[in-house]
Amino acid sequence: MTAIKKWYEVATVRDIDDQEALQIEVNGVYIALFNLDGKFYATDDRCPVFDASLADSYIEDDLVYVDDDRLSYEIRTGMPCHDPKDTPLKRYPVKIDNGLVYVGLVIDPTYPV
Repeated sequence: MTAIKKWYEVATVRDIDDQEALQIEVNGVYIALFNLDGKFYATDDRCPVFDASLADSYIEDDLVYVDDDRLSYEIRTGMPCHDPKDTPLKRYPVKIDNGLVYVGLVIDPTYPV
């Protein structure tokens, strides 16, 4: 069987100020939900290099800075700015419907949710 995408309601557009992030848990996965100028982006919450929450990290100019600014990632693309060879952030699709923010997860239909 193929995996399917399931949408989860996680917040309202008013829950996250501009240039801020919120840590959410969706089906056991910790995700950082970012608001950049009214557009929302979702990535894994843990930095793949330094074990830190991205939702608790510093955000400026559409970048999230981790570990005293030594590591940074482009929020929109998930690409590392500190070293292009490092692992990019895993990203999740986001949609807005009537002021509600949804994050999509790909799930294996053979695994109970």
